Amino acid sequence: MATKIPALITHLRRVAIVGLPNSGKTVLLTSLLIHLENRSAALTDGGKWKIKSFRPRQKTTIGKELPEFPYKSYRSYLQENCVFPTKTTSETVFSFDLDLANGRMQKQFQVELLDVPGERFYDIGMCGCGYAEWCDELEKSWREEHHPSMESYRKLFDSTEPLDLPTVIAGYRKLLAELIADYRTSIAPSSFRVNANGNSIRGRTADKILTSAEANPCGISLDRQFAPIFDADRKRYGDITAVMSAHFDAYRDDVVMPLFRELKICDRLVLLIDVPNLLAAGAGAVADQSHLIIQVLKALLPKQGVWRSLGRGLRDLGLNIASAVNRSLRPGKVERVAFVATKADVVPISDVQENRLSRLLSQVVNPTCSYLEGIDHEEFVLSAVKSTSKADKLDNETSGYLSGRLEFDLSTNPPTRRKPTDPKVDYEVPRLPKEWPPSLDGRLAYPRVFPDLPQFRMVSPHEENLKKLFDFIIS
Repeated sequence: MATKIPALITHLRRVAIVGLPNSGKTVLLTSLLIHLENRSAALTDGGKWKIKSFRPRQKTTIGKELPEFPYKSYRSYLQENCVFPTKTTSETVFSFDLDLANGRMQKQFQVELLDVPGERFYDIGMCGCGYAEWCDELEKSWREEHHPSMESYRKLFDSTEPLDLPTVIAGYRKLLAELIADYRTSIAPSSFRVNANGNSIRGRTADKILTSAEANPCGISLDRQFAPIFDADRKRYGDITAVMSAHFDAYRDDVVMPLFRELKICDRLVLLIDVPNLLAAGAGAVADQSHLIIQVLKALLPKQGVWRSLGRGLRDLGLNIASAVNRSLRPGKVERVAFVATKADVVPISDVQENRLSRLLSQVVNPTCSYLEGIDHEEFVLSAVKSTSKADKLDNETSGYLSGRLEFDLSTNPPTRRKPTDPKVDYEVPRLPKEWPPSLDGRLAYPRVFPDLPQFRMVSPHEENLKKLFDFIIS
């Protein structure tokens, strides 16, 4: 019998999975871990390396101790209820050892997958800057992507009546609720959307959003909130500005910077982009997505330098150094980036086959490429849990046809909620545009479906292109 050649080194991987809220991070991580636990051939099909073993770790190797991503509870919830698990509301990490085999050859990995609530990335503009600089950048973005509600907030500072801190905070909270109700996503501070206890805003109207956010501060707490005051008004309202600045500093130092220090020691970054949702939400959401990508890349990608070169060389050699030494010599910043279009199963199959979804993804990513100089990056589309199939009716130029368990019965007015156990139905969806149109006044909608899951735990869910993500992690 041939002797196995043991792995001489252990490759370290710390991967941040990021994206806007509801872009599919939780489902993606859960599906990937199910496939790893089952040693699914779907992850290695056609590749030379096969999964030999997958062993969850009790402690992280690289970053600080964070709560563990609740994989087992998410898997059970998914399997028992046939409903996608609720999104995460706090930073979590899942650590595991992974052994791969290729005949007599073996490879060993220690992997950490970092999951961050999408809302927290709205705070990225606060990294490394003061209150005045944050206000100036926000004012610039407001000029570029104007919204009528912004003028109402700015007019607060034109009043001849005395202005106090509670009035400014109330005005800014009202503005944030109105922006969210109109599908604008770039909302800071993120604590308004998800507070430290995990309470998320709800509702479709500004009034309902405000009501649901009563316990969610614009800052570190309800008595230490802040809001932007722009350059022309900061000197006029110096006392209010001083308080806002102090509250901003506390939020940046206690909430924003600890998270981004953890992100900056990741060596791989996976940016999830929900193209169907962007098409439904409209031009403002698309602009917010592009702005967020640029902000993330500027904050996390390394500048060229000797420490990056040294750390990268150590990683290429696969050296497994003690944690303290490793953290000081690692490149300490992202070296590879993947842009991933999620939920490929909710759009017409023809549009995936004809690369329409891929082209739309590329058009979102292209304006950010100037920030990727010297960084390996790739783009691909996937479905973490493929829950639709082709309907009997053939796609045409304007419509596609899918079969799946719709969450809502679209034949009733208003639509009524269905059960996960209801049978699959054929339904119509719009074809994706071949490229981003000049306007999205007629918003495109792609209905949500319940996950299509096997009955047995040892059988992994159907997926599409999950192997690309696995290859990105281990390559």
